[in-house]
Amino acid sequence: MRSLIVLLLLTGCLAVDAAAQTVSGRVTEAATGRPIGLAQISIVGTAVGGLSSEDGGYVIQNVPLGTQTLRAELIGYATVSVEITVAAGGTLTHNFRMSSQAFALDELVVTGIPGGTRRRAVGNAVETVDAAAITQLAPVADVQSVLRGRSPGVNMMGGGQVGQAPRIRIRGASTLSLSGQPLIYIDGVRVNNNETSGYSFGNNGGVRGVLSTLDPEQIEKVEVLKGPAAATLYGTEASRGVVNIITKRGREGAVQVELMMREGVNFMANPMGKVGYLNYWTDPSGQVQTLNQLQRFADRGQDLYTNGAVRNYSATLSGGSQDTQYFFAGTYQSETGVLSHNWQKRLNLRTNFDTRISDKVGASLNMGYTRTSDRLVTDGFSSITEGVEFASPRLLPEFRCATNPGFGCDLYDGFNSYSSPARERSRSSNQELNRFTGGLTFTADPFNWLSVGLTTGIDYTGELNVAFREFQTSDTTIFTLGKNGAKGFRNEGRFSHFLTTTDLSATATADPTPNLSASTSVGVQYYTSTTSYLTASGQQFAGPGLSTITAAAIQGTPDNNRIGNNTLGSYAQETLAWQNRLFLTAAVRVDNNSAFGNEINLVTYPKAALSWVINEEGWFEDAAPSWVNTLRLRAAWGESGEQPASFSALRTWSPVSGPNSTAGVTPNTVGNPDLTAEVGRETELGFDAELFSSRLGVVFSYYHKLTKGAILQRDLPPSGGFTGSQFVNAGEIVNNGLELALNANVVDGSSLRWDVGFNLSYNNAEILQLSGEQGDTTIVFNSWQSLEHRVGHAPFSWFGRDVISADVDANGNATNALCSDGAGGTTPCFDGNGNTIAPRVDLGRAIAPWEASLSMAFAIGESLTIHGLFTSEQGHKRFDNTERQRCRLYRLCRENAFPGEWDPEMKVTVDSSDQIIDAWVNDVSFIRLKEISVTYELPERLRFGTSRAVLQIAGRNLLTFSDWTAGDPETMFSSGGRAFMAQNNLPMPQQIVTTIRFTF
Repeated sequence: MRSLIVLLLLTGCLAVDAAAQTVSGRVTEAATGRPIGLAQISIVGTAVGGLSSEDGGYVIQNVPLGTQTLRAELIGYATVSVEITVAAGGTLTHNFRMSSQAFALDELVVTGIPGGTRRRAVGNAVETVDAAAITQLAPVADVQSVLRGRSPGVNMMGGGQVGQAPRIRIRGASTLSLSGQPLIYIDGVRVNNNETSGYSFGNNGGVRGVLSTLDPEQIEKVEVLKGPAAATLYGTEASRGVVNIITKRGREGAVQVELMMREGVNFMANPMGKVGYLNYWTDPSGQVQTLNQLQRFADRGQDLYTNGAVRNYSATLSGGSQDTQYFFAGTYQSETGVLSHNWQKRLNLRTNFDTRISDKVGASLNMGYTRTSDRLVTDGFSSITEGVEFASPRLLPEFRCATNPGFGCDLYDGFNSYSSPARERSRSSNQELNRFTGGLTFTADPFNWLSVGLTTGIDYTGELNVAFREFQTSDTTIFTLGKNGAKGFRNEGRFSHFLTTTDLSATATADPTPNLSASTSVGVQYYTSTTSYLTASGQQFAGPGLSTITAAAIQGTPDNNRIGNNTLGSYAQETLAWQNRLFLTAAVRVDNNSAFGNEINLVTYPKAALSWVINEEGWFEDAAPSWVNTLRLRAAWGESGEQPASFSALRTWSPVSGPNSTAGVTPNTVGNPDLTAEVGRETELGFDAELFSSRLGVVFSYYHKLTKGAILQRDLPPSGGFTGSQFVNAGEIVNNGLELALNANVVDGSSLRWDVGFNLSYNNAEILQLSGEQGDTTIVFNSWQSLEHRVGHAPFSWFGRDVISADVDANGNATNALCSDGAGGTTPCFDGNGNTIAPRVDLGRAIAPWEASLSMAFAIGESLTIHGLFTSEQGHKRFDNTERQRCRLYRLCRENAFPGEWDPEMKVTVDSSDQIIDAWVNDVSFIRLKEISVTYELPERLRFGTSRAVLQIAGRNLLTFSDWTAGDPETMFSSGGRAFMAQNNLPMPQQIVTTIRFTF
């Protein structure tokens, strides 16, 4: 009997063990619902636990009986813990919703630090934008949409066309003539970051760039270094900042497939309020005639601006073993703008491999290919928008033929001849682009104390740019173009850009004492950049159907050149860590760049940084308020540079044909042997904090950046024997600023979660010195002498006479005009002869000093998420050339027809023959609803056998609040000497799209 009882007890125990307690569930991101893989799920105080899979699922077996603490942890996310009670043999389901941390001290940062390091050891701000999470929340089609409004201090200015890329400025303008574009890397490989490519008509049009060709669906995150203190190790070229795009990788686990399909529409909301001006003309009989060209076309059932289709299809495949992981992705996108002949088609392919060759050696292969085909339209001068906004009643057939009878009087149709839709649509600016970026990285740990890394890669871009107009047969087009212009033209340019990256680094670590550790890094970097091009042109085809340059009657002189630039740099860095919470870093980089010739002209860039995780000090834990959870103080100081274009320091010559066809040369550029690199020196102070049980994250930075030897491109006097311009070190510019990022979990309930993010930045820029020539204090450029670099003011500031008061007499003439004297008082604007005598005063900055963004995400239940993003720029002005031309040149404004309605100050400006411009320089501050989306995770019965299905409806640029009247406050001329000016620019399109995602 006793043996039977023992046997029964053993059997019962085995039965209980066979039905061991189990906890399972799913881990998702709180803000997006995106599955989180590789999260550590554990029972606190035990060895029981495991990792979540790629679809977020987890299962933990053999959970101890009773009440336990279940915890989910992952670097970059706030740890989540919950009390559970499991009965013997029971099962329990618990789903975790994890929130990304404002800053994760142990997150790995790879940009600007040899081999990467934890964020807690970095003394400067490294902004990390989680692209993978953003693509789940918003229909972002390019990298600029990922960054816009999500990284304080990063300013973007651009146009409203599909396929355009913005100009990027980080922490204000710090150069006079060079590009302010930051360096751009993809997985550690430097890529072509030219602001513009292709052909443009007039001063604007062909503005394309790398950020408009990449697919956010293939990007994991973007790291942004914002100034010299952070970018010292990148040396000459890095003082404008560094943007490192880090693509997605495979992860250990089963094969995972994700499909995404997006369909939508681009449209112009309220075109009447943006470009539908009511224009006036007084006919010879004295009657006032009006014309709203947009309304006129709408009444005829014709739409100048149409709805453009948006289509995007992508697929990814990832997975791998413990030793080898893989990621494959492909995306096809087709998008049309609000003008039917503005479109882009894009194919993106990516392959990433990571493998452990041995226990001590690893390798990563990254390859991305992009093919784009696009067509940009004329933007600004001679555009359809200009035709609409400057349409005149006097050009309607009934008036034009009555006042100027003759051939073509009925063909104007209200448009000027140079901005009619027929003329504009007859020409095209197309680009075919092929781009390959590939890199191979080897890492080795030959000893426990030594790690070595080698990255080598290439970035190749091939462009075929074609500006083309075929032989015209339409009477209207022939009339507007003229006889010869209607015969067409073809301009063709083939460009290739080839960049190479070689980066070798080694880091040795040691622990001299139990509390002190040291890390010593050394490295060598070699970058090459080569651009080759061949251009040709032809005009006037003999008849329809001809399109080649050789078929043109007048052929231009072909141009062919090859331009190279090389940079060789080496660096050393030492980091000391005390108890893993106090970090001191010192580094130095030495550079040589080929822009300064064959001589070895080494430039040295030093760096020092301090990071102190003060909340981990015992005395702080005892003294600090309970609501302070994490506090890190940081400081950084460093230098980096910016070199001019190749050959800027060298005298060059151009080949010519001499007598009897002998070869000869003629002066081309004068060069400047004394030219040196611009050097940016920056001090940055800041702190990172998590407060109120880590529900509020605060990241704050103050910076002071001094640029010495700022390079200016100065026109040469003809008497010097050289034409063109010369680069000179002409000034000093200081930028002071503040950056603040707040991330708050306002509500954290089981049925509702409300997360808020707020970014704010302020930049105060000032020119301290202009020394290109003796006594320089002002450099005037831009049309109408309206934009200046002036000592004591921000670069790119508007200057002109500022009308304070005036009167208008009974005849509509301005009288008693008083202008600012620049010292708080007034002075007459004109002398007795009508000459302008008032001084030119500061009218405002062209680049916004204030930028802000507000994002919100509401997670309702387990399935529904609502997201919104507002962006804002404040405190800057733009030149409204649309209003200037309507009122002063074409006399289309209402006040031109009814002089008694003139605002006195406006009338003074109109009558001044552009000697006074202040009425055209106006505030362009705005607040915009940039993104809004509703995302719903479909229930299992609607997933069609997949593990996850998500449906999203989203919109972009739907609401704008601004006093700016010239179209869109975010669009302007993007190239040429008329930058920061608005004239008939195409507004940002509004967009509504539907997206569905499936995960297998």
